Amino acid sequence: MFLHLSSVSDRYFDPTFGGVDGPAVRDRYRPLVLATPKSGAFHTLLQKMVAELPGSHPRVGYVRFDIWGPTLGAKLEPALAELTDTDALIIDIRNNSGGMEPGVNRLMKFLMAEPGLVAVMTKRGEQPREWKHEGSGTGAYRGKVGILVDDLSGSASEVFATVLQENGRAMVLGRTSYGGVLNSTTEQLPTGGTLQYPHSDMRTPKGRRIEGAGVVPDVAVELRQADLLVGKDTVIEKAIEVMTKAAKR
Repeated sequence: MFLHLSSVSDRYFDPTFGGVDGPAVRDRYRPLVLATPKSGAFHTLLQKMVAELPGSHPRVGYVRFDIWGPTLGAKLEPALAELTDTDALIIDIRNNSGGMEPGVNRLMKFLMAEPGLVAVMTKRGEQPREWKHEGSGTGAYRGKVGILVDDLSGSASEVFATVLQENGRAMVLGRTSYGGVLNSTTEQLPTGGTLQYPHSDMRTPKGRRIEGAGVVPDVAVELRQADLLVGKDTVIEKAIEVMTKAAKR
């Protein structure tokens, strides 16, 4: 990349690089990159360098995880810190069957300036319990948000996607989710089998039930076998296209 930057500067649409001295940036980062053997650190340095060269293409971040586990919040911290100044963020929760509330609360706080309601849960004979999230005020993420879901996205993943879709903070892309969000209890039967049944109802801030319906994407994207066989992810490709356009508005 560094060997060809001079030819790039000759053809780049803005010869002034948005007022930034491109060759100077290259010369400053060259020794750092050459001294970085690990690919992860190499790409991090490359991203920092490119961030100093403003252009016509918005910066789109991407994060993916497969469960809302108890340690997710701590694991997300370094990733979120790097994504704060991106123009758009894609959160991929396909094949994420759900998990626990703390992870949802942490990501909601990162994305929302104001505190708000996530869901209302009601058990028989008890008062409804409100599931709320905090806000980050002026420190909240300001970019556009896209959330990817599929038919294996369930429980906490569906609640997270739905509340951000309802309040207009995020666009949902992919396929309709599983439709299973209710907290449940499992009982052993005399026959040796088990019975799992929900013990509380759940509704969104606007009163909608996700159970049995799932999260319906704003932009539906189907996967084709031919694409999967060649390693092509049409959902991510569409998400990048949509988020890039949204960030330019």
